[in-house]
Formats: sequence, C-alpha cells, structure tokens
Amino acid sequence: DKSFKYANGTHTAIGMDSLIATQERIAFTEKMAFFNTYYTMGGYNSMVNWANGSPQLAAKDYTHLNAKGAEILGTSIYNSIMFEVGKAERK
Repeated sequence: DKSFKYANGTHTAIGMDSLIATQERIAFTEKMAFFNTYYTMGGYNSMVNWANGSPQLAAKDYTHLNAKGAEILGTSIYNSIMFEVGKAERK
C-alpha cells in the first residue's frame, strides 16, 4: 500500500486498485509470479493502519515499512513462495 495525505485525511493512493489489477494482468500475460503486497497487508488503508498501529509496522511517511513490518511482509512472501514450491513438487 502507498498512502497520501488528502483533504479528508491520509488514505490509500487514488488508483491503487487499477495499478494492482494492471500489474496482475501483466504478470499473468507474461507468465510471471505475482505477489499482491497490498492484499497481504490488508488492502485499503493498510499502510495507514500499519503506521498508526500498535505495534507500529510502518513509517509515518505512509510509504516505508519499519523492521517489524518488513519481517512480517517478508515472512508472507517466503511462505507464499514455499507454498508454490510445494505445489510444483507434488506434480
């Protein structure tokens, strides 16, 4: 997720859903793996929630993860890769 400060508060960047749909479509077309970080973090306003949560998982710039957030996201990426490796090995 990437969030910005708007007149009505800090929220997920406008157009995020379209951006992710485009990334996913390109990955599928090119037969590439796609990991949806936005979905994994929790979707809309997840960066705001991670930055303002307890424990805090992202910086107040609403763009960068801190060490704990990176650990959580990194573990999710690793687990997803290993899940796909396991599926491939069973074939």
